[in-house]
Formats: sequence, C-alpha cells, structure tokens
Amino acid sequence: MSSTELITCDAGSESARLEVQEEIIVPPLNPRSLHQGSGQEILLIDDEPTILQIAAAMLKRLGYVPSCFESPEEAVEAFRANPDHYHLVITDMTMTGMRGDEVAAILRSLRPGIPIILATGYGSTIGDENASQMGFDLLLAKPYLMPSLAECVAEGLQKYRV
Repeated sequence: MSSTELITCDAGSESARLEVQEEIIVPPLNPRSLHQGSGQEILLIDDEPTILQIAAAMLKRLGYVPSCFESPEEAVEAFRANPDHYHLVITDMTMTGMRGDEVAAILRSLRPGIPIILATGYGSTIGDENASQMGFDLLLAKPYLMPSLAECVAEGLQKYRV
C-alpha cells in the first residue's frame, strides 16, 4: 500500500520539529497480526533524519505518538522537563554528541523504570546480554521492519510497565 502522509513528530520546540512529506510504502496492517498501540507517547531518538522519519511513520501507523529528536541532547532535555510524559524510549547507539548508552543512563537517573529500546544495525555484534549491561531493556534491529517494531514496543510497554 502506498500512501502520502505528513509526518509531524512533536518535540516541543520549533527547532526540534520534524515535518516531512514523501511517499511512504507500508505493508497493509492486519490488527490480528501486529500489536497496536493506543496513543502511548514514544520518545524516538536517531541522528539520521531518514531513519527517524521511517520509524515515526511506522509508530504512527501502529497507533503510537512519536516525539522525534535528531539531537540526543535535546531529547534528554525534553525528557528532563517531563519524564512521566513518555511511556517508552527508542534510541540509536551511535549518534553525534552523545551515545545511546549515555542517553539511557541519564534517562534512568531521571526515571528508573522507563523502558528503553536500543535500535541498532549492529544488533548481532552487541547482543541482548550486552545491550542489557549497557542499560537497555530490549534490542531492535535496523533497518526497521513493521512486525519487529510492533512486537518490540509492545513487549517493552507490557514487560517493563512501571
């Protein structure tokens, strides 16, 4: 299914807003086969705009509300301003300015029970055990696939509910 969507990730400030309009190809959604959200707020951090756009589009199609940040520092400040606003965090590991494990440590100091997913293209070299030791609850492979994203977010929300 091909559709044109305006993706707006609310980040709380005009400089951090991400607005894009482009063709997005997504598989048809079958609610019975994919976990669906119900408006939960997801803090999404990745310094690559295209990856951020794709993840945001998928999360929106799954029923979540992504708050998108290319800057890990801005994401931390938004979280610091209102840590209870977010239900879950998805962050990249290798970003300009701050690594994903540094982001996780800061967010955990502000709200210890927040579920944090590490999204990485290096999942096979990092592994679940190392991801856990670095402060992440779950590991999500990039490139994003709708079924794995849906499952990982649902697991994070259910298993690590505070």
